[in-house]
Amino acid sequence: MPCNAMEMSMGNIKQKPFPEIWNSPEAAKVREAVKQCDKNCWMIGSVSPAMKKSLKIPALWVIRNKIKIALGKEADIGL
Repeated sequence: MPCNAMEMSMGNIKQKPFPEIWNSPEAAKVREAVKQCDKNCWMIGSVSPAMKKSLKIPALWVIRNKIKIALGKEADIGL
Protein backbone atom coordinates (compact mmCIF):
# COMPACT_ATOMS: atom_id res chain seq x y z
CA MET A 1 0.00 0.00 0.00
CA PRO A 2 1.37 3.43 -0.85
CA CYS A 3 0.27 4.98 2.46
CA ASN A 4 -2.20 4.69 5.32
CA ALA A 5 -4.67 7.03 3.62
CA MET A 6 -5.06 5.14 0.34
CA GLU A 7 -7.08 1.97 0.02
CA MET A 8 -4.95 0.69 -2.87
CA SER A 9 -2.37 -2.06 -3.04
CA MET A 10 0.27 -3.02 -5.58
CA GLY A 11 0.19 -6.62 -4.39
CA ASN A 12 1.41 -8.96 -1.68
CA ILE A 13 5.15 -9.71 -1.60
CA LYS A 14 4.37 -12.99 0.16
CA GLN A 15 2.37 -14.12 -2.88
CA LYS A 16 4.37 -12.71 -5.82
CA PRO A 17 8.01 -11.70 -6.39
CA PHE A 18 8.73 -7.99 -5.91
CA PRO A 19 9.70 -7.33 -9.57
CA GLU A 20 6.38 -8.82 -10.73
CA ILE A 21 4.44 -6.60 -8.32
CA TRP A 22 6.50 -3.47 -9.08
CA ASN A 23 5.99 -3.82 -12.83
CA SER A 24 2.32 -4.82 -12.67
CA PRO A 25 -0.67 -2.84 -13.99
CA GLU A 26 -1.83 -2.50 -10.35
CA ALA A 27 1.46 -0.78 -9.45
CA ALA A 28 1.05 1.63 -12.36
CA LYS A 29 -2.45 2.51 -11.10
CA VAL A 30 -1.14 3.10 -7.57
CA ARG A 31 1.70 5.32 -8.82
CA GLU A 32 -0.76 7.37 -10.88
CA ALA A 33 -3.07 7.75 -7.86
CA VAL A 34 -0.14 8.91 -5.71
CA LYS A 35 0.82 11.51 -8.34
CA GLN A 36 -2.73 12.88 -8.29
CA CYS A 37 -3.26 12.72 -4.52
CA ASP A 38 -4.09 16.09 -2.99
CA LYS A 39 -4.06 15.07 0.68
CA ASN A 40 -0.61 16.58 1.39
CA CYS A 41 0.08 13.86 3.94
CA TRP A 42 2.24 14.58 6.95
CA MET A 43 3.60 11.02 6.71
CA ILE A 44 5.59 11.62 3.52
CA GLY A 45 9.16 10.61 4.18
CA SER A 46 8.48 9.22 7.66
CA VAL A 47 10.29 5.96 6.92
CA SER A 48 13.57 7.59 5.92
CA PRO A 49 14.16 9.36 9.26
CA ALA A 50 13.23 6.19 11.15
CA MET A 51 15.74 4.17 9.13
CA LYS A 52 18.45 6.79 9.67
CA LYS A 53 18.01 6.52 13.45
CA SER A 54 18.96 2.85 13.25
CA LEU A 55 20.85 2.53 9.96
CA LYS A 56 22.47 -0.71 11.10
CA ILE A 57 19.23 -2.69 10.74
CA PRO A 58 18.40 -1.86 7.09
CA ALA A 59 22.09 -1.91 6.12
CA LEU A 60 22.55 -5.45 7.47
CA TRP A 61 19.33 -6.54 5.75
CA VAL A 62 20.59 -5.21 2.40
CA ILE A 63 24.02 -6.84 2.78
CA ARG A 64 22.55 -10.19 3.87
CA ASN A 65 20.12 -10.27 0.97
CA LYS A 66 22.66 -9.16 -1.64
CA ILE A 67 24.81 -12.11 -0.56
CA LYS A 68 21.84 -14.49 -0.70
CA ILE A 69 20.90 -13.32 -4.20
CA ALA A 70 24.52 -13.61 -5.35
CA LEU A 71 24.46 -17.22 -4.12
CA GLY A 72 21.26 -17.90 -6.06
CA LYS A 73 19.00 -17.94 -3.01
CA GLU A 74 15.79 -15.99 -2.43
CA ALA A 75 15.91 -12.73 -0.47
CA ASP A 76 14.16 -12.43 2.88
CA ILE A 77 11.10 -10.19 2.78
CA GLY A 78 11.22 -9.17 6.44
CA LEU A 79 13.84 -7.48 8.58
